Amino acid sequence: MLKGAILALFLVSCSKSEMKTEIPESDSKVRIMTLDPGHFHAGLIHKSMYPVVDSTIHIFAPEGPELKDHLNRIASYNQRAENPTAWNLEVYTGADYLEKMIAQKPGNVMMVAGKNDQKIDYILAAVENGIHVYADKPLVINPEGFQKLKKGFSNRRRKRVTSLRYYDRKI
Repeated sequence: MLKGAILALFLVSCSKSEMKTEIPESDSKVRIMTLDPGHFHAGLIHKSMYPVVDSTIHIFAPEGPELKDHLNRIASYNQRAENPTAWNLEVYTGADYLEKMIAQKPGNVMMVAGKNDQKIDYILAAVENGIHVYADKPLVINPEGFQKLKKGFSNRRRKRVTSLRYYDRKI
């Protein structure tokens, strides 16, 4: 039921009348910032290269096994024999990783996966700072998180964030 409510809220918030027909030169490429990759989903979007996605990935995370796993996964895609990727990694590992991402804002899309207890706070921080969001599910895990999600969708228009998306597919 919660998943259906989230999907309905997303569909209602993304009306076609808001979509731009021209993309400014500076926004013509998707520039990914991965925040605190806590699940293997964060790396799966890098299995392939895409013409509209910049090859540099900016990663902001604390040191630890989850970050190491994420970096190893991307390295394996870059080093595989068939169809290798060519991702360039810019990694920041300070304790203030969220604040540093917001301050530097080297990308225009924040990718977040895992860390379900923190994910909605990451999403709200991104939206409040005009950053598009690409997140795995679940977006929220409790009623308090759902209220924050509704706030994020409400603030999305004011902050000119046109994308707040979650993915739910096997890659």
